[in-house]
Amino acid sequence: RLSEKYHLLLLCAFCLLMLAPFVGRPLHVDDPVFVWVAKHIVHHPGNFYGFDINWGRRDFPVSTVFLSPPLTSYYLAAASLLTGGGELALHLAFLPFSILTVVGLFFLSGNFCDRPSLCVLLVLLCPAFWVSSTTLMCEPPLLCYWIWAIVFWLWGSQRSRWFFVLSAILVSAAILTKFTALALIPLLLLRSTFKADGARGWLVQLVV
Repeated sequence: RLSEKYHLLLLCAFCLLMLAPFVGRPLHVDDPVFVWVAKHIVHHPGNFYGFDINWGRRDFPVSTVFLSPPLTSYYLAAASLLTGGGELALHLAFLPFSILTVVGLFFLSGNFCDRPSLCVLLVLLCPAFWVSSTTLMCEPPLLCYWIWAIVFWLWGSQRSRWFFVLSAILVSAAILTKFTALALIPLLLLRSTFKADGARGWLVQLVV
């Protein structure tokens, strides 16, 4: 509906206004580790953890410090190649994850309630979302992949089986972003097992 489109545009604009002041934020907390891995990937794309870093006043193999899969750093590496790799450019490259999360939440909550705009607004005002969305760590892409994997899974039941394929791709991307995304597999399995919607093909995609 037209009113829902306006609401969605306003929510995306609010998200941009909320995050815009932080696009020049210096690297902090674990941001440098993700960026260092990305810089190494630029020169050694097939050996993403093959170097040491000084972390805690002495050198450690990066694999003992960086306990996440490397997909986020691959994205940062690609963004660095395209933009030069400055802090401002990398933060701008992460903004689409937050915007897509807003859109995905809008569609997801619309499956379960009549006020999706309110649901999205509550998430936008959540301090955890605000803080994590200003980092260069794995949480912004993880949340984006997670939300859209569920949205596409629901659409696979409601619209076309091909959405199951897209969902499986995003589940895989989420797992390669952070291992906690493995929880998506039993979540979607239970949803399709107990929701008698008559859709076929979902089990094959979970196996994939």
